[in-house]
Amino acid sequence: MTILYRGESKRFQTTFTDTDDAVFDPASVVMNIYDAEGELDETYAVGDLTRTAEGVYYVDFPIPTDAAYGRWYMSVNGVNGAFTAEAAEEFYVLPVWCPTIDSIRKYLGGMPSERVSDESMCIQINLGYSYVSTRVGSAATVQLTADAVTAWSGWLAYKAYAAEYERTAGEIPGPILIQLRRYEMYARELITISQEGTSTPTGLVQSSTLRNNRTEDNP
Repeated sequence: MTILYRGESKRFQTTFTDTDDAVFDPASVVMNIYDAEGELDETYAVGDLTRTAEGVYYVDFPIPTDAAYGRWYMSVNGVNGAFTAEAAEEFYVLPVWCPTIDSIRKYLGGMPSERVSDESMCIQINLGYSYVSTRVGSAATVQLTADAVTAWSGWLAYKAYAAEYERTAGEIPGPILIQLRRYEMYARELITISQEGTSTPTGLVQSSTLRNNRTEDNP
């Protein structure tokens, strides 16, 4: 799962295999790409794909310059006689000013992928953008909106970490709960500020007081 931007290109590569995991070249292929609104955006047939080896095909899909923001979806099936191989993939298209996975990890003090996966980060960033974009005031700057998305996405990612901790290790330690509450409070504060359209200092990742309140037990 990846985050992409308008005007970029996304490569979809598929290896067609049968029930015995033997690769095969399909006689026909239907690859459909659906936008964030669930509408069919593009369809590819076998002749549109590039074959790199037996059973291995790819196509480079150009993200439209007016692409709808949110979760996109690709489904593909290849037919060989009576057998059909199927695959699917999701990706997100977001504004270029949205935080990246790395910037959210930095905001969370270097949160490693072992605690929150890249896939989960993509989901939280998309949720953060979706939530903030419907609430910012008309006077909010791009930087302020980006800061609000960072704060909200970071809080959601930390919530995911805390939930996984509880699921695998039991009761969540106090320092993690305290930090979770701090992330929530700051995220809600940035939402309020963005609704009012006022400005923040030099960008949340650099200026957040949260970064001065961490311990080794407080990732």
